[in-house]
Amino acid sequence: MIIYRPLKTPKALTFDLDDTLYDNWPIIRNAEMQLRQFLEENHPDIASLGNSGWQAARRLCIAKDTRLASDMTRLRKAVLSQLASDTGYTLSAQKALAEDAYEVFYHTRSNFSINETIYSLLESLKKKCPLIAITNGNVDLERVGIADLFEVSFQASIDHPMKPDASMFNAAIKHLDVPAADIMHVGDHLIKDVWGAHQLGMQTAWYAINRTMHIQTESARVLPSVILSHLDELNLIVT
Repeated sequence: MIIYRPLKTPKALTFDLDDTLYDNWPIIRNAEMQLRQFLEENHPDIASLGNSGWQAARRLCIAKDTRLASDMTRLRKAVLSQLASDTGYTLSAQKALAEDAYEVFYHTRSNFSINETIYSLLESLKKKCPLIAITNGNVDLERVGIADLFEVSFQASIDHPMKPDASMFNAAIKHLDVPAADIMHVGDHLIKDVWGAHQLGMQTAWYAINRTMHIQTESARVLPSVILSHLDELNLIVT
């Protein structure tokens, strides 16, 4: 543990999810593979468009509605619909394909369990103070089996733009009804998590589960309150 700022015992913790509580990249890669296999087997005309076609449709969808850049669920469905439209599908067929294909992706995207040690840590922390999830992703906490660990979860969406935007942090502060300085946000990204929370006066803990943490090699705008060597060091901070 490396402490950069005087720590105040937090009355609540907010957590990023992807790459903080679990390594998200292998999960997303597997979900993308399952989606590609589904399209190859059921909609080869769309699968043949490849990554270039997907990226072009993504750019087009965001150009039509920039808010989609913060909503991974709506964006992916919009891209699938756009690809179906480009391939000549009717409106009803576009919608059906988008829903079916997205469910294949989302089922795999949320079909995993977090490490038992981390689950036990969150259970322990929950007994000490409220926990809230704040994520730019769209993982299904119920399917993963961690929804009961958090009082509430905020996911980036059209209504709540992605971190480092203040929207989800402010929603968490409002829900907790305590001063921002009494809340510690824990996350792996030094800009989206640390800088975003710091801007609102929250304490911050930097922890990444998916990589070696060398602060000098990462993009940053402000130092965190504390760097955690292990996530369970939160037990030393929250009493």
